[in-house]
Amino acid sequence: MTELPKPTAILNHEHLAIKSVLTTILKIAEAVEKYRLVDQSLLADVTTFLQTFTVQCQQAQEEELLFPLLAAKCVTPSACFIAGLAWEHRRAQFLASDLVENISGYVLGGGAHPERLVTSLRDLAVLYQQHLWKEEHILLPMADRLLSTADQKALLEAFGRLTSEVELADLAAGIELQLAHPPSHLGQILI
Repeated sequence: MTELPKPTAILNHEHLAIKSVLTTILKIAEAVEKYRLVDQSLLADVTTFLQTFTVQCQQAQEEELLFPLLAAKCVTPSACFIAGLAWEHRRAQFLASDLVENISGYVLGGGAHPERLVTSLRDLAVLYQQHLWKEEHILLPMADRLLSTADQKALLEAFGRLTSEVELADLAAGIELQLAHPPSHLGQILI
């Protein structure tokens, strides 16, 4: 009988996809800062990834399932830590909305005045890098310590009910592929 993966291992695996997209986001920011036009479909794919990640992982897996389970088992300081992570989720949603707005301005302006887009991209990348570090080094080890085998199994089953039509790893791979082999448009410089 094969051992089922822990929910924390699933979240750690999803972090790999997120980190690859964060690398792409920073490359996009660098290109935009140098006044190089970035293909609109790449920007759209990044926002789709962020929105999917926000709904699937942050809200559903973490806030609706993992956080309440941990909060019920934690003392006050740990509960405050979990509340801080939830606040970072709200901040990430705000920054993702800001990014969508700044992408629109960037595209409509033909790449002129890219400063706001660069700021949005970098702010999101920094927030997610710090957030993922906290989850990987504090939250997920805490979950592994506090959650019983029965808790882990119930959480894994709940994660299974949240599966999406679009997997994060597939989205991330598509973004990386597009970055490596961008479509060619006459007169457009691509990263």
